[in-house]
Amino acid sequence: MVSIQFISFLFSIAVLSYFAAMFLIDVGIAVFTPITKEGSYKSKMSLILDALWAIIGTSAVYLVVTLESVYATITYVAGIALLLPFLAFLIFLALHHGFLGYAEGFGFLGIKHLEEKYILAYSIPTIILAFIGITIFTSVLSGIGINASTLEPDYVKMFFNPFNIMFFIAIAAYTIYYVTLFFNMKDKLMIAGISLTVANALILAGLYAYVPYVFSKAITNPGFWIYLVVLYAMLYSLHKGFRFNNVISVILTAIGGIIMGMFMYPYVLNGAVNVYSLMTNPATLAAADIVITIIGLFVVGGLTAIAYKILYKSKQPQVTTSSHK
Repeated sequence: MVSIQFISFLFSIAVLSYFAAMFLIDVGIAVFTPITKEGSYKSKMSLILDALWAIIGTSAVYLVVTLESVYATITYVAGIALLLPFLAFLIFLALHHGFLGYAEGFGFLGIKHLEEKYILAYSIPTIILAFIGITIFTSVLSGIGINASTLEPDYVKMFFNPFNIMFFIAIAAYTIYYVTLFFNMKDKLMIAGISLTVANALILAGLYAYVPYVFSKAITNPGFWIYLVVLYAMLYSLHKGFRFNNVISVILTAIGGIIMGMFMYPYVLNGAVNVYSLMTNPATLAAADIVITIIGLFVVGGLTAIAYKILYKSKQPQVTTSSHK
């Protein structure tokens, strides 16, 4: 029988996965924009950036509020073991916002060379943000760099260990596949296929070596293999230029995060800590969390639709016109 705590955990992971799916688009744009020639791809990337951070910001705030109310102990744990990574994340997030704001401002004024300069500058903290975020995740997943008994951190080990490096490269490779699919870059089909294969191989190898209980759950679960088949099947959809590839790619990426959460459950720190022990009041708050999360999904989903309609879709005709001039 599925417990209410498990359902609550999955709902929280769903919001986190949605946030990660949106953030990876930002990372992909940061990588692709400086190397993409002027045209429809670059114009669409610019428009997506306008809408993206309203969605990401709302998702992040909602996630923090939910975790604080239901998993209050996490605040204490994070404050001890992950203080430096979180502070670094906030610093580079401020740089990300600042450079992006300058780039959008100069773009609006038509000062192209300064826009490109600040887009390049924005790309650097964005990639560093991704590395820090992945480090936080891999540390919580594997326990590497965190003493499970004392919560004493070893930051050098936390940031620079084989599992974290493998996972970062894997996510970078997956992001190439993801963004290629999101923007329907049919000319990069082969690169997308290779990137997806590299990502899958590195993630499985890393889990096998450092988090074997998650690896065991993955390879023995038929749903995991079906998910991989669907990811590869989307390459055919990319070849055909299916118009809903952007929506499907976001959904599949979020599902990937949820699947990872299911395989982690009910442990963090490589099985050393049970998530039940982090809940403020397991039975009562788990039930409340489901209601809170459902409301949150509607709020974040509604904001996504509004941002897509107002900030992206309404400007698309201008992009189409300008890209054909």
